[in-house]
Amino acid sequence: MKITLGTFVLAGRVPEEAPRDLRIEPDGQVQTAGFVRAAAGRAWNRGNVVTRISFTVARQHTDVRAAQNFLLDHELDCPGDGLLTCTSSAEGAESVRYLPDAVLQRPKGHHTGATTFHDYVVLGGRLTRQKP
Repeated sequence: MKITLGTFVLAGRVPEEAPRDLRIEPDGQVQTAGFVRAAAGRAWNRGNVVTRISFTVARQHTDVRAAQNFLLDHELDCPGDGLLTCTSSAEGAESVRYLPDAVLQRPKGHHTGATTFHDYVVLGGRLTRQKP
């Protein structure tokens, strides 16, 4: 899977950098009310869907120094917001989903040897199949 924010590639630049532990967690507002002597309360769907997408990317670098430099610079290079595009390709078929007006929380990173690991969290409205 390839994940981009605007034109910036967060995951999937090469197959080895595919996202791991991908989670898609939509949440919406629900209003509830209880009534005097009623057998049951009531709930109303108020919409306001916010989708949280989180994942981890492991990247292999040429050496430890390259990994440390990438770790130091990566947060500065990441955009803060934009159109999130998730492209999944398997067996010749491709599916694309969009998260308009997505906001990237600042990525958390660490390295072990020549490998860096970054955790990403992106928040936005509702996923869509149509490019906005």
